[in-house]
Amino acid sequence: MDVKINLVPEEYKPRPPVSMRTVCLVVLVLGLAFGCYQLYSMKSGAEAEAAETQSRIEAMQLEAASLSQSAEAAALNKDIKAAEGELDLLGTLVADFEQFNSSIVKWGVIVDRVMDRVPASVYLTSITKSKDGVIQVGGIAATYERVATYITALENDSMFEGVTTSEWDVLAGTFKLSMRTTAGGER
Repeated sequence: MDVKINLVPEEYKPRPPVSMRTVCLVVLVLGLAFGCYQLYSMKSGAEAEAAETQSRIEAMQLEAASLSQSAEAAALNKDIKAAEGELDLLGTLVADFEQFNSSIVKWGVIVDRVMDRVPASVYLTSITKSKDGVIQVGGIAATYERVATYITALENDSMFEGVTTSEWDVLAGTFKLSMRTTAGGER
Protein backbone atom coordinates (compact mmCIF):
# COMPACT_ATOMS: atom_id res chain seq x y z
CA MET A 1 0.00 0.00 0.00
CA ASP A 2 1.23 3.33 -0.98
CA VAL A 3 0.39 6.41 1.06
CA LYS A 4 1.18 9.90 -0.18
CA ILE A 5 1.50 12.73 2.17
CA ASN A 6 1.23 16.22 0.76
CA LEU A 7 2.45 18.88 3.09
CA VAL A 8 2.03 21.77 0.66
CA PRO A 9 -0.51 24.30 1.92
CA GLU A 10 -3.81 24.48 0.10
CA GLU A 11 -3.24 27.90 -1.48
CA TYR A 12 -0.08 26.63 -3.18
CA LYS A 13 -1.56 23.47 -4.61
CA PRO A 14 -2.20 23.47 -8.38
CA ARG A 15 -5.74 24.34 -9.42
CA PRO A 16 -7.68 23.92 -12.64
CA PRO A 17 -7.64 27.11 -14.75
CA VAL A 18 -11.46 27.66 -14.37
CA SER A 19 -13.79 26.13 -11.85
CA MET A 20 -16.95 24.38 -12.92
CA ARG A 21 -19.10 26.75 -10.88
CA THR A 22 -17.68 29.74 -12.71
CA VAL A 23 -18.40 28.17 -16.10
CA CYS A 24 -22.01 27.41 -15.10
CA LEU A 25 -22.47 30.94 -13.76
CA VAL A 26 -21.10 32.52 -16.96
CA VAL A 27 -23.34 30.29 -19.13
CA LEU A 28 -26.35 31.19 -16.98
CA VAL A 29 -25.63 34.94 -17.19
CA LEU A 30 -25.10 34.76 -20.96
CA GLY A 31 -28.37 32.77 -21.41
CA LEU A 32 -30.31 35.29 -19.34
CA ALA A 33 -28.79 38.19 -21.28
CA PHE A 34 -29.67 36.57 -24.61
CA GLY A 35 -33.25 35.87 -23.42
CA CYS A 36 -33.68 39.46 -22.26
CA TYR A 37 -32.43 40.72 -25.61
CA GLN A 38 -34.87 38.46 -27.47
CA LEU A 39 -37.81 39.60 -25.30
CA TYR A 40 -36.87 43.24 -25.78
CA SER A 41 -36.55 42.86 -29.57
CA MET A 42 -39.90 41.01 -29.78
CA LYS A 43 -41.59 43.69 -27.65
CA SER A 44 -40.19 46.55 -29.70
CA GLY A 45 -41.14 44.73 -32.95
CA ALA A 46 -44.72 44.23 -31.70
CA GLU A 47 -44.95 47.87 -30.62
CA ALA A 48 -43.71 49.01 -34.03
CA GLU A 49 -46.24 46.75 -35.77
CA ALA A 50 -49.05 47.99 -33.51
CA ALA A 51 -48.10 51.62 -34.22
CA GLU A 52 -48.07 50.92 -37.97
CA THR A 53 -51.47 49.18 -37.77
CA GLN A 54 -52.91 52.07 -35.76
CA SER A 55 -51.68 54.57 -38.34
CA ARG A 56 -53.29 52.46 -41.12
CA ILE A 57 -56.56 52.34 -39.16
CA GLU A 58 -56.55 56.10 -38.74
CA ALA A 59 -55.82 56.56 -42.45
CA MET A 60 -58.70 54.22 -43.35
CA GLN A 61 -61.06 56.05 -40.98
CA LEU A 62 -60.13 59.37 -42.56
CA GLU A 63 -60.67 57.92 -46.03
CA ALA A 64 -64.03 56.40 -45.01
CA ALA A 65 -65.12 59.70 -43.48
CA SER A 66 -64.15 61.59 -46.63
CA LEU A 67 -65.96 59.03 -48.82
CA SER A 68 -69.11 59.16 -46.69
CA GLN A 69 -69.11 62.95 -46.98
CA SER A 70 -68.86 62.85 -50.78
CA ALA A 71 -71.72 63.63 -53.15
CA GLU A 72 -71.62 60.09 -54.55
CA ALA A 73 -72.18 58.61 -51.09
CA ALA A 74 -75.08 60.95 -50.47
CA ALA A 75 -76.63 59.97 -53.81
CA LEU A 76 -76.14 56.27 -53.03
CA ASN A 77 -77.69 56.67 -49.57
CA LYS A 78 -80.65 58.46 -51.17
CA ASP A 79 -81.03 55.60 -53.67
CA ILE A 80 -80.84 53.04 -50.85
CA LYS A 81 -83.55 54.83 -48.87
CA ALA A 82 -85.75 55.00 -51.98
CA ALA A 83 -85.21 51.29 -52.69
CA GLU A 84 -86.05 50.41 -49.07
CA GLY A 85 -89.25 52.47 -49.34
CA GLU A 86 -90.19 50.65 -52.55
CA LEU A 87 -89.44 47.31 -50.89
CA ASP A 88 -91.70 48.19 -47.95
CA LEU A 89 -94.45 49.26 -50.36
CA LEU A 90 -94.04 46.03 -52.32
CA GLY A 91 -94.30 44.00 -49.09
CA THR A 92 -97.50 45.84 -48.20
CA LEU A 93 -98.93 45.26 -51.68
CA VAL A 94 -98.08 41.54 -51.55
CA ALA A 95 -99.75 41.21 -48.12
CA ASP A 96 -102.83 43.08 -49.40
CA PHE A 97 -102.98 40.85 -52.50
CA GLU A 98 -102.71 37.69 -50.41
CA GLN A 99 -105.47 38.92 -48.09
CA PHE A 100 -107.65 39.83 -51.07
CA ASN A 101 -106.97 36.52 -52.81
CA SER A 102 -107.83 34.55 -49.67
CA SER A 103 -111.14 36.39 -49.32
CA ILE A 104 -112.28 35.58 -52.86
CA VAL A 105 -114.75 32.74 -53.15
CA LYS A 106 -114.11 30.86 -56.38
CA TRP A 107 -117.64 29.88 -57.27
CA GLY A 108 -116.64 27.89 -60.32
CA VAL A 109 -114.64 25.53 -58.11
CA ILE A 110 -117.50 25.33 -55.59
CA VAL A 111 -120.09 24.50 -58.29
CA ASP A 112 -117.78 21.87 -59.79
CA ARG A 113 -117.28 20.21 -56.40
CA VAL A 114 -121.01 20.29 -55.60
CA MET A 115 -121.75 18.63 -58.93
CA ASP A 116 -118.89 16.08 -58.63
CA ARG A 117 -120.33 14.70 -55.37
CA VAL A 118 -123.80 13.94 -56.80
CA PRO A 119 -124.54 10.18 -56.42
CA ALA A 120 -126.59 8.08 -58.83
CA SER A 121 -130.37 8.69 -58.86
CA VAL A 122 -129.93 12.28 -57.63
CA TYR A 123 -130.45 15.17 -60.04
CA LEU A 124 -129.65 18.80 -59.25
CA THR A 125 -132.09 21.50 -60.30
CA SER A 126 -130.50 24.61 -58.75
CA ILE A 127 -127.42 25.96 -56.98
CA THR A 128 -127.86 29.39 -55.41
CA LYS A 129 -126.13 31.60 -52.88
CA SER A 130 -127.95 33.80 -50.41
CA LYS A 131 -126.77 37.25 -49.33
CA ASP A 132 -125.34 35.89 -46.10
CA GLY A 133 -123.14 33.39 -48.03
CA VAL A 134 -125.22 30.25 -47.54
CA ILE A 135 -125.20 27.94 -50.53
CA GLN A 136 -128.48 26.22 -51.34
CA VAL A 137 -128.62 23.18 -53.56
CA GLY A 138 -131.98 21.97 -54.90
CA GLY A 139 -132.67 18.70 -56.61
CA ILE A 140 -134.72 15.56 -57.10
CA ALA A 141 -134.00 12.16 -55.55
CA ALA A 142 -135.84 8.86 -55.60
CA THR A 143 -135.33 8.24 -51.86
CA TYR A 144 -134.06 10.14 -48.88
CA GLU A 145 -131.23 7.58 -48.61
CA ARG A 146 -129.81 9.02 -51.87
CA VAL A 147 -130.02 12.54 -50.38
CA ALA A 148 -128.31 11.31 -47.19
CA THR A 149 -125.53 9.77 -49.31
CA TYR A 150 -125.13 13.13 -51.07
CA ILE A 151 -125.05 15.00 -47.73
CA THR A 152 -122.36 12.61 -46.45
CA ALA A 153 -120.27 13.14 -49.60
CA LEU A 154 -120.52 16.94 -49.18
CA GLU A 155 -119.65 16.78 -45.45
CA ASN A 156 -116.58 14.67 -46.23
CA ASP A 157 -115.37 17.38 -48.61
CA SER A 158 -113.12 19.88 -46.81
CA MET A 159 -114.66 22.75 -48.78
CA PHE A 160 -118.09 22.49 -47.16
CA GLU A 161 -119.35 22.65 -43.60
CA GLY A 162 -122.75 22.60 -41.90
CA VAL A 163 -124.54 20.65 -44.64
CA THR A 164 -128.22 20.33 -43.65
CA THR A 165 -131.51 19.47 -45.32
CA SER A 166 -133.70 22.56 -45.39
CA GLU A 167 -136.60 20.97 -47.38
CA TRP A 168 -137.68 17.43 -48.31
CA ASP A 169 -140.90 16.66 -50.17
CA VAL A 170 -141.55 12.92 -50.04
CA LEU A 171 -144.27 12.89 -52.75
CA ALA A 172 -142.37 14.98 -55.28
CA GLY A 173 -138.91 13.69 -54.26
CA THR A 174 -137.52 17.21 -54.15
CA PHE A 175 -135.01 18.43 -51.63
CA LYS A 176 -133.03 21.54 -50.69
CA LEU A 177 -129.71 21.51 -48.88
CA SER A 178 -128.03 24.42 -47.12
CA MET A 179 -124.28 24.66 -46.48
CA ARG A 180 -121.37 27.07 -46.11
CA THR A 181 -117.89 27.01 -47.58
CA THR A 182 -114.95 26.71 -45.21
CA ALA A 183 -112.16 29.25 -45.21
CA GLY A 184 -109.75 26.67 -46.62
CA GLY A 185 -112.27 25.55 -49.19
CA GLU A 186 -112.68 28.97 -50.73
CA ARG A 187 -109.33 28.88 -52.45
